[in-house]
Amino acid sequence: MTAPTAQGSTPNGARRGTELGPLPPGRKRKTPRGLIRVALVFLASVHAERMTTRIQIHCKYRTFLVSSPTAIIVGKQMQPSSKGPTTRHHREDNKRLSMQTESQESVKYYSVDRSGGLAKDKQIFLEPNPDPNGNQVMVHINDMYPAGFSRHGMLYFREPRLISPSPEHQSGILELLLEATRKAYYPDKPCRYQSVFAWDSIEAADRFRTQYGKATDPIYELHPQAEVHRGDMALYALKDTFACVDHRLHLYWQEKTLNVQGYTAQWEYVLMLPVLVGSEIS
Repeated sequence: MTAPTAQGSTPNGARRGTELGPLPPGRKRKTPRGLIRVALVFLASVHAERMTTRIQIHCKYRTFLVSSPTAIIVGKQMQPSSKGPTTRHHREDNKRLSMQTESQESVKYYSVDRSGGLAKDKQIFLEPNPDPNGNQVMVHINDMYPAGFSRHGMLYFREPRLISPSPEHQSGILELLLEATRKAYYPDKPCRYQSVFAWDSIEAADRFRTQYGKATDPIYELHPQAEVHRGDMALYALKDTFACVDHRLHLYWQEKTLNVQGYTAQWEYVLMLPVLVGSEIS
């Protein structure tokens, strides 16, 4: 005779809750459909307790930066949690990001319109790529930059130009080197082929206009809506040794400059599109 079992227990030492009971004839027990998804949510939530997730989502015409300390991955979608930060580290991360955003908004950016394409309240977007029509180079361009280009990117990368020793084409080679360095080491920085350029003062913009433009070129205030990078424009030049060129390329993306007596930095700002054009500066 089998001894009576305690309430909630089962014979043969089976643990409580492991027996689900018999099913009606003809029915099969199903595995919980959301088990894998729940596991992913749990693991991502635990990981989010230690870091702030920053996801850069590139769309066809603009780039959005999503920052959430408790972002969770569900399947192929990213859904930020509605609970918000729950630890001191989360609050500090959010405060730091908020200060960076406020600092960016406090800076005013000015651009010299050398092409005559700017106007007040104009929104500048990326220009979509044309249909490759079987052209292998255009297929490559579409694969590398599916979102399109700014005017700068079209001028120095997408347009069919032959390499020559002229200063203009040397600029194109430098742009290619800058982009290769960015892709390899600083992928979070804005792509110059998808950006416009500005200065942080009217005086700096006017000096640039005097050196590279015409006195009649208007100056506009720009309002960035995506990432901004500050780099020393005087760094990129094809001179000295190859190692020197490589060193300066890295300094540019690190927002640093040369520590050399007599050297003067020229700080430009790379504004990832889209950008809103403000008032013209008289």
